[in-house]
Amino acid sequence: MRISKNILMFVLFLLLAGIVSADAEPDILLLNSDVSIEKYKIAQEEYKKTISYKVTEYTIEGFKGESSELYRAISRNPYRLIYCIGTKAYLTAIKHAPEKTILFSSIINWQRLPQGDTVFGISNELHPLMHLMHFKNLFPDIKNIGVLYSREINEQWLALSKEDAKKAGIHIIEEAVPDMNQTDESLEKILPGIDALWLIPDPMIISSRKNVISVIQACDRKKIPVF
Repeated sequence: MRISKNILMFVLFLLLAGIVSADAEPDILLLNSDVSIEKYKIAQEEYKKTISYKVTEYTIEGFKGESSELYRAISRNPYRLIYCIGTKAYLTAIKHAPEKTILFSSIINWQRLPQGDTVFGISNELHPLMHLMHFKNLFPDIKNIGVLYSREINEQWLALSKEDAKKAGIHIIEEAVPDMNQTDESLEKILPGIDALWLIPDPMIISSRKNVISVIQACDRKKIPVF
């Protein structure tokens, strides 16, 4: 986490170096997808500690339509840098201000998102093979690992992970979850055939604390470890 944070601050410094060359003090727009999420809140607070320029802050939640205050702030105000925390914030910025310099962080599987020449970002994700080799080192006899995921967010990531799993001698048994309320039902489909469950950071699965607890309890009843 510390390494990722330092890299983020370094990228911000480089981006702002070009902005500071102008006579006027730069205006920075900070968009947070959901400030109630702890890691998003921490990212916002830590960023503000490292910057001395004027920052305008918005949380995406509650703003809809092209007549909203947020839309006007993004598309009409002369912000030279937009820092986006989370997927919703990034998609909002790239849609309404694709010509501006955009920096993102805290996004899962960022490769699936639209990008541009003025887009920069920090990935906090470890390569899937690193996770899989770690699992194999801890539990050498593991053959089949289950994964619950949403097609919209992690289908591409899962395809790459399955290729990496072969290198580690592991078979991934996946089940797409069509709706958050169907997580338990989806888990029951794969439980009989797995040795462990890989609980990936998919918003469809982990955005609800109740959901996560239910998944862990179901695996515990079957004596199936959860990574």
